[in-house]
Amino acid sequence: MKKKICKRLLALTAAVTMLLGSSVCSYAAELKDVFDAEYYAEHNADVVATFGTDEAALFTHFAVFGVNEGRQGMAAFNVSEYRNAYPDLQAAYGDDWDAYVNHYMTTGVYEGRIAGVYGSIDTQAPSVDTTVPVPVETAQSVVSENPSLEEIVASPEIEAFVDYMNEALAGMGASVTYTAEGDTLIMTMKFDEVLRVDAQAKEMMDEAFGSMRGVLDELRTELINVVSNENVHIRYVYINGDGTEIYRVEF
Repeated sequence: MKKKICKRLLALTAAVTMLLGSSVCSYAAELKDVFDAEYYAEHNADVVATFGTDEAALFTHFAVFGVNEGRQGMAAFNVSEYRNAYPDLQAAYGDDWDAYVNHYMTTGVYEGRIAGVYGSIDTQAPSVDTTVPVPVETAQSVVSENPSLEEIVASPEIEAFVDYMNEALAGMGASVTYTAEGDTLIMTMKFDEVLRVDAQAKEMMDEAFGSMRGVLDELRTELINVVSNENVHIRYVYINGDGTEIYRVEF
């Protein structure tokens, strides 16, 4: 199993989640859209000691001080890291933090800019402890030179990343699962609420995925090389809170 694939799946999961949100919502994204008060309080005890746990007070600290200090507002995205990674954006937006968030939601995600997605360098998803003995019956599938998609989905690496993703996605009202169906790797994103996705939003999704085609093709190529199967495909499926399908696309 190559950890590179795990990390790419992780980053793309965050990207396509925000991609749907930016397609469904017509309003401009702002700093408040990448802030989770519960997450901020949990990771900034010094701020809680002074400001308490009031959501408005915590966001005020984040907007005025925290973001400039490099503090992370939510598990899924670090806007400070996003800004620092792209000099062209720094030159264009300066200290306008709302502009960085809006850029990511409306442009950056489609361009494959994933710096800051799912946290800073200090809060990357945990790696699998390879010192833990693996049962004999599963050892071969985990270390197989050319694992199947089913083996990849069931591997400890992917399971650990999925657990980490779902902890972060909980603050966004969504959850994700990875399954394999024949030669197709399927990422299913389910939202807690029922989103209103009209024809225009679906058209925007088509355009957005089209613009991300290069990044997705790279992931598909990596999977093809790992499983040694040129027929591998990747499918993204979005499910509403009521179980109805919102959107699907396959590469």
